[in-house]
Amino acid sequence: QVYAYANEQGDIEHRVTWHDLALRTDALTGYLRRERGLNVGDRVLLVYPPSIDFVIAFAGCLRAGLIPVPVYPPNPRKFDSGMEAFHRIAHDCDAQLILTSEQYERTRNRGGVQRLAEQDPSRWTLALDWVTTDTIQNGSYEPLYGPEPERDDVALIQYTSGSTSAPKGVVITHGNLAHQMEYTRTAMKLTADSRCVFWVPQYHDLGLIGGIVTALAGHVQLTLCSPYAFIKRPALWFDLLHREKAT
Repeated sequence: QVYAYANEQGDIEHRVTWHDLALRTDALTGYLRRERGLNVGDRVLLVYPPSIDFVIAFAGCLRAGLIPVPVYPPNPRKFDSGMEAFHRIAHDCDAQLILTSEQYERTRNRGGVQRLAEQDPSRWTLALDWVTTDTIQNGSYEPLYGPEPERDDVALIQYTSGSTSAPKGVVITHGNLAHQMEYTRTAMKLTADSRCVFWVPQYHDLGLIGGIVTALAGHVQLTLCSPYAFIKRPALWFDLLHREKAT
């Protein structure tokens, strides 16, 4: 196991092995590069509620040589500051495609949301296609990987929250990630048998780099839960630490 995901009751809904991760990301690389015609270095928005689907999309983009841009999913029922920040990020990074989950896509299109968006298409960046990655079946597309990255190649773009000004993109290179992974592994004495439980948001530097990417580097086995579930019942975290035998 490399990843697990727990629901609000603390029950594990998904466990993902390295084999599972390889199969799902293989299919995603093939879809994005072959079916959608994306090129190495193209930027892709990742708009997901907390989930394993985000992890698969993030890893798939890296394997395909694409640049993932994690974005906090705006409330699809409100055209507020979150929507404005989303709109700015999509244009600022010159995104070519938006990846999301079937769950969020249903919410986005529920009721009158789509009709409201069609009155002002730019508000939902409708010029870009939305793709639900959790509907892509294993083995459905022949994989197409990106080249072996150099240290100075861009790995991802992280945006500030935009709470005090327009969101600003920070370029993170593969060298940045490699340095941080080695620093974290050494400082925390991590091994492939280390077991961590995280509730920190997947868009946050600690949740994304300290948790998801650290597991992707093979340094820990990671159990995730939604930050909303933690806020609702903080004791959930302690229950998971016990159940998952966190180190």
